[in-house]
Amino acid sequence: MTPRVGAVGPATDLFALGALVYRALTGEPAFVANNAAQAAYVALNVQPPPPSKLRPDLPDDVDAVVALALAKRLEDRYSDPAAFARDLREASHGMLEKDVRARAKRAQSHDLALDKSG
Repeated sequence: MTPRVGAVGPATDLFALGALVYRALTGEPAFVANNAAQAAYVALNVQPPPPSKLRPDLPDDVDAVVALALAKRLEDRYSDPAAFARDLREASHGMLEKDVRARAKRAQSHDLALDKSG
């Protein structure tokens, strides 16, 4: 079964974890809003800048892992916190698997398509 947009479950928790990791890495929130309605809109429709744009010392692979955690489509996100932690650790050492990089590129292209259609 393909997760539906708006469904609450593990992918939602991983999105929240991704936002926390983004804040921890950059010192900035992934999404900025003034109220709950704006927060929901921003979380669904806005891509934050890659962490390395705010922290140039971070490897680009970290951007890929965070992008997967913050992917707009549920099926593009991590579903397992252990996999997210493993990939983040590998990314921080420049050892991220090629298939994870490829997944992140696909997820980012899906997110860009959603940005343009919305």
